[in-house]
Amino acid sequence: MLSLILFLVVVLLLGTVALIVWPILGHGSEYVPNSEEIRWLRSTSVVQDEKGRKAFGRATLERRGGLNVLKLFGSHYEMGYQHGALLRDEIQRGAVPFYGRPTENLAPFKHMNKVMRVLLAKYFDWKIYRPLLKCSPRQYLAEVKGLADGSGLSFADVFRGNMLSDLNMNLIKVLEKKALKQGGTDGCTSFAAFGNATVDGSLIMGRNTDYTGGGLWDRYQTVVFYEPEDGHKFVSVSSAGLIKCNSCMNEKGICLGAHFLFLDDTKADGVSFTFLEMEIMKKAGSVEDAIAVVSQNPRAGAFAFLIVDGKANEAAVIEASANHVGVRRPEDGVIWETNMATTEPILSADVLLRNGIGKNPIARFERMRMLIHENKGKITPELAAQFMGDHMDMCSDSLRPAGGIISQVSNLTSVVFRPSNFDFWVADGLSPVCNNAYRGFNLMEELADGYGTAKPTMLEPNEYVKTPDYTALRKYYEAMVSFTVPPTDENAALAHLEEAIALRPQEALYRRLTARMLLRRARAADAAEHLRRALECVQSPSERAQAHLLLGFANDLLGRRNDAVQCYQDALNVPSSGKNGVLSAVNPFVLADAKRFAQAAFSSDDAKKIEVSFEIIAKHDL
Repeated sequence: MLSLILFLVVVLLLGTVALIVWPILGHGSEYVPNSEEIRWLRSTSVVQDEKGRKAFGRATLERRGGLNVLKLFGSHYEMGYQHGALLRDEIQRGAVPFYGRPTENLAPFKHMNKVMRVLLAKYFDWKIYRPLLKCSPRQYLAEVKGLADGSGLSFADVFRGNMLSDLNMNLIKVLEKKALKQGGTDGCTSFAAFGNATVDGSLIMGRNTDYTGGGLWDRYQTVVFYEPEDGHKFVSVSSAGLIKCNSCMNEKGICLGAHFLFLDDTKADGVSFTFLEMEIMKKAGSVEDAIAVVSQNPRAGAFAFLIVDGKANEAAVIEASANHVGVRRPEDGVIWETNMATTEPILSADVLLRNGIGKNPIARFERMRMLIHENKGKITPELAAQFMGDHMDMCSDSLRPAGGIISQVSNLTSVVFRPSNFDFWVADGLSPVCNNAYRGFNLMEELADGYGTAKPTMLEPNEYVKTPDYTALRKYYEAMVSFTVPPTDENAALAHLEEAIALRPQEALYRRLTARMLLRRARAADAAEHLRRALECVQSPSERAQAHLLLGFANDLLGRRNDAVQCYQDALNVPSSGKNGVLSAVNPFVLADAKRFAQAAFSSDDAKKIEVSFEIIAKHDL
């Protein structure tokens, strides 16, 4: 009997080890093309001319300003291999390895112990990534494999690196309570205007991609021109190693902007929205074609697309979950989208709206509505660039560096499209990239192997960049990168925050975030001073309540229990203005924590768990 028990224990241990070691996502070898194509690609070398332009067979890479400009041709495996070979170093240093190991690099997972991180990584592989893999169209897996082979990364890391949004979408369902408290990492703002809304009647589209990965994605931003052998030619503005078409336009004049939605109607065994973007670019010649691609495919995750047709002056927002698709049409020549449900089939699944939170996407939605309607009939590409770099915070009715503004600190790609003549402009610089000048291109001229330039050749950024506030924002960006990009350095992050405060002492956000970091480090007295100063600044009611709450934490850690209780009561007493709904309401998690810690003192163990979010998406910010 004892021998049988020992045998079963050994089998169980070996089985556990096998599950941990076994490559759940495989090596991608089943997606490679014929041996002749493989042999040709592996025998081809990257060559560089005297101007620094690189070539790999027909594919080319050059730098224009701070942008990589990549031109790819052929089968999906071939285009992936070209991409990987020409941007090998940038891919290895960029966003893909960072996204490809979420339990090691992303909060809250990276704060867990090593065993938990390993087990959670395997859980994600089994429950989310593997079902996604099984439902992915073979040609796009061939492109992922080509990228891996060309860049020297593993197939699994490149696949995961391109599926981070799908992981986050499915976590809202799998871990709804936890996901709700984390708030998520993905934002985006898009708009389109045409007819009477624009100066000349032509369609103008503005598009911001907001995503985690500042310091990685933005450093290797890449404009990719695709000439696939199985569909329309198109351009996608992304980053080295990513095949996401979050901001793209095809040769038929169809443009797409993709948006994360916080819905609980999700599943992993469907087609990733990343691959649906590719399908639309290759196959759609109209808005209705794009709607059909989304409607007729099994869908993973939850997302929205703003689709425009620059030739027909048509547009639509498509909102999709696993089981439903909603479509919203323009009103009087304008339409816009952020990250909240707006169509009837999808509204009931929106986790943020259902719980009375979501200041960030609601604020951006309302601000874009205001900008469009205040400037109706005046909209041009130049004005669109101003919209995308806007810093007005609807919650505090003031210009702010981060938070519920269109110009998110996590803005990694910003593009203005004029698809009637195939002009487009790409913001060139570090995040928020929408605060940089936009460099012009022309899709059809580039596809003709020319140097395509739009008219005007450049679009100027928003006036905010000329203010002292912007100088402080650059220090805030440096703090964010130090805190989030490996190897992380919290000391450097704190130092950069102090520099931002010195430049802009009246910005509550900088002081509040500094206080959070100080509380985690048991520097309660220093945190309390920043919070007292923060309460003197312009801010929203919810921010003010949060500052009182954090000051209560500091007082508890300093042993000043009576002062702490008063701070918690002050947080509960902050009035919410009813005129703007969620935007002027105090965050429910702030109120819940104020009630909780008024009853039981905040402890040093609690301090170690304080969230620090430079994107301003922690639970107290929602």
